[in-house]
Amino acid sequence: MRSLSVEMNSKVLVSLTVVTLLLFLLGVVPVQGLEDTKIQSEENGVEGRIDILVYEDGEYRDVGDHVKRYMAHEEGEEIRFNFTAKNIEHLGNITWDFGDGEENQGRLVNHTFTEEGTYNVTLSVEDLESNRIYMDELFVEIEKDERGTFLTAIGAGLAVGIAGMGAGIGVGIAGAAGAGTIAEKPDKFGKCLVFQALPQTQAIYGLLIAVLLLLFTGVIGGEGFVPLTIGIASLGVGLAVGIAGLSAIGQGIAASGSIAAYSEKEELFGKGMVFSVLPETQAIYGLLIGILIMVFTGLLGGNISADLLGEKGLGVAIITIGAGLAVGVAGLSGIGQGIASGAGIGSVAEKEDLFGKGMVFSVLPETQAIYGLLIAILLMVFSGLLGGGVIDAMVGSSGIGLGLIGIGAGLAVGVAGLSGIGQGIAAASGIGSVAEKEEVFGRGMVFSVLPETQAIYGMLIAILLMIFSGLLGDPVLLGETREIQLFIGLVGVGAGLSVGIAGLSGIGQGIAAGSGIATVAEDEQMFGRGMVFSVLPETQAIYGMLIAILLMVFSGMLGGVYPEGAGIQMGIAAVGAGLAIGIAGVSGVGQGITSGSAIAAVSKREETFGKGMIFSVMSETFAIFGLLIAIFIIVFLGFM
Repeated sequence: MRSLSVEMNSKVLVSLTVVTLLLFLLGVVPVQGLEDTKIQSEENGVEGRIDILVYEDGEYRDVGDHVKRYMAHEEGEEIRFNFTAKNIEHLGNITWDFGDGEENQGRLVNHTFTEEGTYNVTLSVEDLESNRIYMDELFVEIEKDERGTFLTAIGAGLAVGIAGMGAGIGVGIAGAAGAGTIAEKPDKFGKCLVFQALPQTQAIYGLLIAVLLLLFTGVIGGEGFVPLTIGIASLGVGLAVGIAGLSAIGQGIAASGSIAAYSEKEELFGKGMVFSVLPETQAIYGLLIGILIMVFTGLLGGNISADLLGEKGLGVAIITIGAGLAVGVAGLSGIGQGIASGAGIGSVAEKEDLFGKGMVFSVLPETQAIYGLLIAILLMVFSGLLGGGVIDAMVGSSGIGLGLIGIGAGLAVGVAGLSGIGQGIAAASGIGSVAEKEEVFGRGMVFSVLPETQAIYGMLIAILLMIFSGLLGDPVLLGETREIQLFIGLVGVGAGLSVGIAGLSGIGQGIAAGSGIATVAEDEQMFGRGMVFSVLPETQAIYGMLIAILLMVFSGMLGGVYPEGAGIQMGIAAVGAGLAIGIAGVSGVGQGITSGSAIAAVSKREETFGKGMIFSVMSETFAIFGLLIAIFIIVFLGFM
């Protein structure tokens, strides 16, 4: 910016210049008198200076000589102005000219620009002591905010695309079973078609949400503002409904098992329907969160919430992505529930009195989806999106930091919730074992709940992130600077990736646990050794949780003492540490496969226990490699 000094105003300046020239020609005043009336910059010796400030990110800032703002609604874009004055002690008149025909007086002023364009905002400040007028100018560019239009299109695409993919696979699985059935019993075509149609509902949910998004943002049948924040919230909606719609794969598996049972016993049609609809609950949870986001942001109805258009909007919008990831990704536990339900109806086909116990095993994998739903609701409630108004901590970079914390929490509980697939595998084996020997029901439950521990670790880290960031409880600003706030947010993402992805080891644990319960059904003496092999893949999840806690501790999130040099770069390093141990922790799937075979080997020959353990722990070395690199990042990049 430039600071200008004139004698009162431009008209006075011209008049005085003419008079001074006349007096100079007459010899009344020297040349120096003319120099005093020139517009002079600070560099030319003017002592005083003023600089226009614009309210951004929770404070007034010097933005240079140009600022761009997006008009988020028809009423226009309001900007708050202030200024700093250097070496001007006695201020007189303070006049703002906004370049659109409007003026205002005073130090702190707000002005709403109602049209697109570039405006030359000029500030004039009178110095009563020197009798000078100091001036500064700022070019304000106003543009209609349509940045959210394309993000809304992506949100709609995610909703219908991912859900449609899941429905297509699920319908295909059920259809294959139906085709096989009618080859032998053509008269069962109608009811087989009913089972095949069940996984279609997820795609219908996705289609409904996609159409609503495009309609109420004006993409279809209208023209309106689609601000950036609304576009980001649309992504949250699409993730919730779309990814949760992949539960249709599990529903197809359950429907396939039900078709097989129905083909043997027609009276099982009703019970088959009960088992087949279980995996749809995950999709309903995703639909619920999607609708809640749309309602409370104002997307559903076209009356956009003022909080989404104000200074708190960006942080709240990012929170919705975290909520969408939490309920959406955790909804993939529906695949595990489908595996268990398919085994459940199969057991009922053999022994109808096993319906109750089959249902107990079948609902176990749904707990992961419930954890995801819970975290999604907590994120929206304590950010203020669901009632009560958005909290003050959502302003500016603090809000962005809290939004990233929300994404970290969503990743933690969501991705770790995929352990529900492992739980479904273990539960399916448990149902089959109970069908052979009912007295192993209790031990079957023990094996079946083992893979849930990964989901519990994910939920624990998600809650810790919300508590120690201040999101859950008394809302506080993250740190004092933008760098610290974004750093803490990225640490949250790293912690979520660490415990979330490592939680996929639960799939391996489910494979091992399934082998364990099958072995115990044959030989009850194998319970202890079966448990030893079954818990091995859990160590990867423990490593992921450990790194998540270390990141929170040494970043200062737990304790408030931030490391020297904390900033965005170190936050990115935290994401790297989370990826290192998280992805390496997926080696637990391989460990579970080996452990499952080792259990079977020991059941045949007990002396192979030691060698089976050696085989089983080999896969864990790769998780240790990831753990080592994560620790190196924490130690050598300044966290400790």
